[in-house]
Amino acid sequence: MTIIRETSIARFTALAADVKPVDVPAGSYLWESDTNILYKTQDGTNWTATNIKSTLKSTTINLQQAADDYDLFTGTAQDVLITKLVFALPAVNVADDSAITSISIQTNNSTPQTFISSTSGAKANLTASAQLAWTGAIILAATKKIQLTINGGTADASTLCKVTVEYIPITAGGYLS
Repeated sequence: MTIIRETSIARFTALAADVKPVDVPAGSYLWESDTNILYKTQDGTNWTATNIKSTLKSTTINLQQAADDYDLFTGTAQDVLITKLVFALPAVNVADDSAITSISIQTNNSTPQTFISSTSGAKANLTASAQLAWTGAIILAATKKIQLTINGGTADASTLCKVTVEYIPITAGGYLS
């Protein structure tokens, strides 16, 4: 290996869609703020991912809508590894609602992977401030989605739930939108 003296190291922040700078000091770093990936260049031109950290992404969804599939998160151009998912209800009790029977959360991969089944997401489990959680390892293929399914019908009242996932990009440029 050739020894490289790192002097005048530059630090950059960018988005995954941005073009990485070239002709920068050897040893410089670039952090992609949307993917949480840290890159380093040894030669001032070529960038290598050095520290891929997990990222949290949250969204909300209202259960007071028709029985159907609803998109929560979409993978970008690269695969991501989903490691945790938490579905949190507000201080609204859905367990006594008339139409809704259950919710489920799954991917729309060619072979769907389930985070929260309709059994775990049964109406009886949808009590005020309840949290349904999943931990494991599921690869969400590039451009695929994590979806919530409402079964039976609409919740009786506005029920704005929070869904949070933790994920790690498998390849540079993988993140959830």
